[in-house]
Amino acid sequence: QWGSAVSIGAGGGARVATGSDGAAVVVWRLARPEGFFEFDIWGSYRVGPGAWQTPEMLSVETDGNANRVPAVAMDPSGEAIAMWQQQPGQFPNLHSSALLSSGGWQAPELVTLPDNPSAGTPLIVADADGNYLAAERSFDTNANQGTFLSIRSTPSGEWSDPSTIRVGSGTNSAVLKMRPDGTAIAVWQEIVIQNTTSISGVWSNQYAPTGGWGSARQIDNVSSSGSGADVALDGQGDALAVWLQAEGNILDGTFVTNDWYNRLASGSWGTPEEVASEASAPRIAADDEGNAIAVSGDRPDPAEPFVYDLLRARRFTPTGGWGGPVPVGPETGGSFEHRIAMDARGNALVVWEQEDGDVNSIWYNRYTPGGGWEGAQPLESGAADANDPRISIDPQGTATVVWSQSGVWARHFR
Repeated sequence: QWGSAVSIGAGGGARVATGSDGAAVVVWRLARPEGFFEFDIWGSYRVGPGAWQTPEMLSVETDGNANRVPAVAMDPSGEAIAMWQQQPGQFPNLHSSALLSSGGWQAPELVTLPDNPSAGTPLIVADADGNYLAAERSFDTNANQGTFLSIRSTPSGEWSDPSTIRVGSGTNSAVLKMRPDGTAIAVWQEIVIQNTTSISGVWSNQYAPTGGWGSARQIDNVSSSGSGADVALDGQGDALAVWLQAEGNILDGTFVTNDWYNRLASGSWGTPEEVASEASAPRIAADDEGNAIAVSGDRPDPAEPFVYDLLRARRFTPTGGWGGPVPVGPETGGSFEHRIAMDARGNALVVWEQEDGDVNSIWYNRYTPGGGWEGAQPLESGAADANDPRISIDPQGTATVVWSQSGVWARHFR
């Protein structure tokens, strides 16, 4: 059942993570009253199903402008680490703050990345034992080269020296996911050169706690541009990656974007295949048995080549492959910024921003393996525009959704 929508604090760009038994943490940006496009990072948390704690400012204003959205992860013990980019001068760097069960939020810490003066937007994940893995794309302006790096820590520990995921000037739009056992996968978009022409490709690398990162490889259709990847990990050691594959030419009217996928099984990626034609922005989640649901925007009108606003879901099973498209959102208006989360038993929640002509609202739809999709419903009823929903679900199936609506709001499902 859904709890009540709760206003957490002023600001926007909220990101959420869950621990276990209803524990959750939210971090976000808040504009400084005296600054122009200058921000600080704030955070709040909930212990179990209790009330949200009073928000605290995590960043230090004198450390520079925190003008990018933060990242956060929480482990099953209810401890967490928030990470953000902050720019004190010419080059941005990374800062982190730990949330400890014994002492609340800790003072922010500068995360040092040797020989990489310009830090990128961070990603962070946690395993069941409280080990955290963070990744970011640093750029060395002297060498004109980017490096996709990772570092490890625990909430009460120090950050490790960085490990290299990939060296290259064009790594963008990365996603990092981790299993409870500490194994992880990163997928990202990378600029590749084919016959003197620059196109984007989807790449991946795998991480093991004992051996670190393996070798990065391209996993998409190399004959056209892939971007906007997402990845889901199951409990069997396998993974499914989905992405947008752009094909054709805008000038001659043949341009189209399709959703593609590749499956990692028994440690090896397979052959990329198309999932949906004339679709965009796929997001995916999986359960412990390897069943997955991908949600994307389908194009309703072939005469509108860049409008993908009808939300469709496609379910994957390891034995049967992909099923057909099922409507998730309303058939009128536009559905955007969709996100999906799934628990270990295969129950899933999709949230998105719905355009209805007057104000944009946050909607949801719930899937259960025994009953299918329950039907699209509004998640909130505020008078102001709502946008940028994010969702996280814990091992017991308690989900927390956050969004921006003249401030940061949250609502949980148990």
